[in-house]
Amino acid sequence: MALTDFCDVLGSVHEDGFNRIIFHVMSQRPSLFNYGTQSFDYTFVQDPRPLCCPPEFVHPEVTKRRNPIVGHLEPLALPGYKGNFGLEYNFALTKLVIDLAPSNRITLPPELGAELPPQSFALQAVVCGGIACPDPKILNDYVIIYSGDKNVNDDELIGLPFQEVHCFTLELFAVLNFAREEDSLGKQVLGLKLQNLEISDIKPDGLENSMECFIRTTLILGIFPELRIALSALTFNIKDFILVGPTPISAQVPFNPSVENDTLTVKLSLTTP
Repeated sequence: MALTDFCDVLGSVHEDGFNRIIFHVMSQRPSLFNYGTQSFDYTFVQDPRPLCCPPEFVHPEVTKRRNPIVGHLEPLALPGYKGNFGLEYNFALTKLVIDLAPSNRITLPPELGAELPPQSFALQAVVCGGIACPDPKILNDYVIIYSGDKNVNDDELIGLPFQEVHCFTLELFAVLNFAREEDSLGKQVLGLKLQNLEISDIKPDGLENSMECFIRTTLILGIFPELRIALSALTFNIKDFILVGPTPISAQVPFNPSVENDTLTVKLSLTTP
């Protein structure tokens, strides 16, 4: 059976291609994956403090063109404190890997099962970061001298001096699949469905469960709805002569896009308007 027996055009991308693209984006646009306040920001200081997890590889053109390596962040505000000082910190997405069914690239934690379900894919993400903690001996001085100081712009936070950075690493696994559904207007859209997620080994269990709940809720209510694509937006004309669009779901094409054999496949049909 030919690959195009039930469609006119077929396109596919292997998981190696997706992961190669991720590597190039991370190396050529490091400021999209590495963030820090002023002391960690290469743009603001000549001798920045080391990041908890500096990027493993930055393309030479980034430094040659003086493009940013670290995205700039404002210090963390302190609840109840009325002055203009905050805590400095840094974090980075150090690893992002995609594994299209069947499982062979990512070793899933036991909570997610040994194998990926059919038509699904897994993400593995590692986040590394740390808060720069000021010496407790100097905090009383800042309470006495600077608390409530209004000589600085209220909207501007200044990082407290620090000696030590408390670094940590979080490893997140998620299993997802593509789904056709209706939006609030009744239009057919293509979206992502979260099957399950797991953060590796955080104690106590209640803290891990709470963090997973927060991430799950944020993805389902805040992020995935913004990633949905109307199927009508995937249909277009070629010189008003040929209409190109996703092949409809049928017994012969039960999934479109399809995830199998480590490959994402999309089937398209050509019709005349």
